[in-house]
Amino acid sequence: MEQYNPIDHLSQIEKVEVPKALFEKIQTRIETYSTENFSKRFSYSIAASIALILCFNFGLLVFSGKSSSRMAFFKQVNSNNELYK
Repeated sequence: MEQYNPIDHLSQIEKVEVPKALFEKIQTRIETYSTENFSKRFSYSIAASIALILCFNFGLLVFSGKSSSRMAFFKQVNSNNELYK
């Protein structure tokens, strides 16, 4: 007994003639979906602003003098696991 394999149905597919108008409609629809929604300049400006914000936040964390006392507190709470007691 042969096993059923869905790929066996592919041999039964017959080629059909596609109307040229339908093929052109499919091509134009694909082209409209593949176009960019944003310009490259806009995308670069968004990426640069995100990078600037990340650098600013990193600078605040590294160069803040009060962060050492906060970090000591968080280490103490996390080591005791008494956050919810």
